[in-house]
Amino acid sequence: KPGPGLPEAARRQWKESGAVLVSGVFSPDLIRKLRGDIRRISGEKKTKFGSESALTFPSKSDALNELAVHRRILGISTQLLETKEIRLSQAEGWSKTGVTKEGFAKRDPRDSHDQRMHCDYPNHTLVHPSPWNSPDAVSFILYLSDHEECGGGTAVVVRRGAKDPAYAPTALTRTPGV
Repeated sequence: KPGPGLPEAARRQWKESGAVLVSGVFSPDLIRKLRGDIRRISGEKKTKFGSESALTFPSKSDALNELAVHRRILGISTQLLETKEIRLSQAEGWSKTGVTKEGFAKRDPRDSHDQRMHCDYPNHTLVHPSPWNSPDAVSFILYLSDHEECGGGTAVVVRRGAKDPAYAPTALTRTPGV
């Protein structure tokens, strides 16, 4: 059964700008377990990119599995999409780590754990985005630790009004590298 949704002001912010910051959704115990699982599994699966699907739902991580179908996630999703029928399309855990100056010179050039500048928009879209006023998906980003400004945390481009060029119908084809 879905849990509680967002306060009205947060729901309205998501509708207008496309993003909202929400704290306190999960228990500290679940977060602690998830952090431990990600560290353990990422340490076992040192690859050139990702964790060889070990942190993809359904996962070896019980905590990630619990989080992916958490009552609060279901409640927020049904509220924002204005439907009771929802489907999980993807849930993944990523260990994104930085590289020191000394480590950079010694690293495997195929290693992408430092997540250099990139854009996930094109490869996290099954079809071109749905019309703004009738979205068909909700994405969640969960930070399990702080980041340093110079390392660059995830940036979300919020919509600044109906005529924001970043949200124009041609935005995908104007994305560098696409």
